[in-house]
Amino acid sequence: MQQKVSGKVSQSEKRRFIQETGKNYQRKASNRERQELEDYIVEQLQQYKK
Repeated sequence: MQQKVSGKVSQSEKRRFIQETGKNYQRKASNRERQELEDYIVEQLQQYKK
């Protein structure tokens, strides 16, 4: 599931991808799946900050 994002991708492209992905996911995901994804994202952000 992990993908590396190229440094050449613009911020607006990243933002648009995240927004579109989020909208699609919100329509289809169960509450449990959403919580698991949220936990995973938080964990990844915390590791990135270190």
